[in-house]
Amino acid sequence: MLLVLRRGIQTLHGNCIVASAKKNDMELICVILGAGSDVTTTTNKFDDCISLFDYGFKEYQYETLCHANDVFKVISPKYASKDTLELPVLYENDIRAFVKTEDLETGFSPNVELDENIKAPIRKGSVVGKISYTIDDTNYTTNLIASQDISSNSLLPIAFKIVLVIAALLVLKCLVNLLGGGKKKGKRKKGKHSKSQKSKKKKRNSRSNANFSLYHFDY
Repeated sequence: MLLVLRRGIQTLHGNCIVASAKKNDMELICVILGAGSDVTTTTNKFDDCISLFDYGFKEYQYETLCHANDVFKVISPKYASKDTLELPVLYENDIRAFVKTEDLETGFSPNVELDENIKAPIRKGSVVGKISYTIDDTNYTTNLIASQDISSNSLLPIAFKIVLVIAALLVLKCLVNLLGGGKKKGKRKKGKHSKSQKSKKKKRNSRSNANFSLYHFDY
C-alpha cells in the first residue's frame, strides 16, 4: 500500500514528495527533494519514490532474533535441591531488528552476560543475565530470566558450616598445643636449675657442719 503524505514545490528544495508504504509487517517512509525544476513534471518524483520503496522492501526486513519465553539455555544453579537441579533460562521479550536481507545468511552473534554466581534459592522470573545484538550501530537487548522457582538444598549450607567449625577447632587445638609445649619446656629447665641449686646448698651445709664438729672437738 502506497500513501502520499505530502507533495508540493518549495523554493529552496524544489519539487518534493513525502510518502509511506507498507508491506506485510514493515512500513517505510520515503522523502524526495528537488525532483525537478519543471513544476508540470511529476512523473520523476513518483517513479523515484516507487523505486526507493522497491529497494527498501527487497534489501531490508524486520527479523525476530529471539522470541519471548523461548529457552536460551539450561543451567545448573549451585546449592539447588535434588528436584530442581536444572534451570531453563528464558528470553524475557522478543528482539526484533531492522536488518539487511543478505546479513540473514551469515546470522548475528549475540553478546551474552550471565550472572557469575547463580545459586539457589531462585524465584521464577528473576533476572539472571541479559542478551544483546548490535546491528548497524543500533543495540537490541532483553533480559534472561528464570523459568521456575529453584529451591535450595538445606543440607549443603549446614554441612559447609560444620566443616568450617571443625576446621576452626583444629586450628585452635594446634595453637593450644604449641603454647602448652612452650610452657612445659620452660618448667623443665626451671626444675633442673632448682635441683642444681639445692645440691650446691646441701654441699655448703655439710662443709660447715664438718668444720663446726672439728672446732668443737679441738676445744
